[in-house]
Amino acid sequence: HYENGKLADIRLEYQLPGQSENLNDDFACKFNYQPFNKLSKACQFSAAVAMFGSVLRNSPFTRNVDWDQILTLAQNSSGSENSLQTEFIQLVQEAKNLYEKVKKRK
Repeated sequence: HYENGKLADIRLEYQLPGQSENLNDDFACKFNYQPFNKLSKACQFSAAVAMFGSVLRNSPFTRNVDWDQILTLAQNSSGSENSLQTEFIQLVQEAKNLYEKVKKRK
């Protein structure tokens, strides 16, 4: 049960470059869960980008994610008129081809 629709309080502590003063920003993280397929296409595409980076880094959090999942998510959430998104999809396909060749050699 989340009190007043709040999931957590977040405190960000930081220093500006070249300064020694500590600064704080506090945020309330609201509990506003939405199923993934109901999120905006931009959020879904951002998830594909994050997954891609995590797979490249061999993150333990994406051990069960494969290239086809990233490609499918990126393709289903991209706008065909967005050249940067199209280029990202091509990059994922190239990475898939490259990494699968490396796996076959082992």
